Amino acid sequence: MTSAFGGALLDISCQQHGEERYLAAAFDGERLFLVLEPQHDFMSLGSFDSSPDEFEENLHQALADLMIPRRIIDRLAAA
Repeated sequence: MTSAFGGALLDISCQQHGEERYLAAAFDGERLFLVLEPQHDFMSLGSFDSSPDEFEENLHQALADLMIPRRIIDRLAAA
């Protein structure tokens, strides 16, 4: 693991949490396992009795959650 790769992991943690926080990473052969602690209910669309505005906000957050793996892969590939 290079220092650029380690720096990329730290950047990912800061992007996800807004500060330096816990991030776990482990290698198994050529596989990388990464654990992030979300600051919100991951992929949650809220409750059925939420207003349309709340649902729209929750939907945008869930779609952003779907993009997390892609952003991480792109960031690590650039390291």
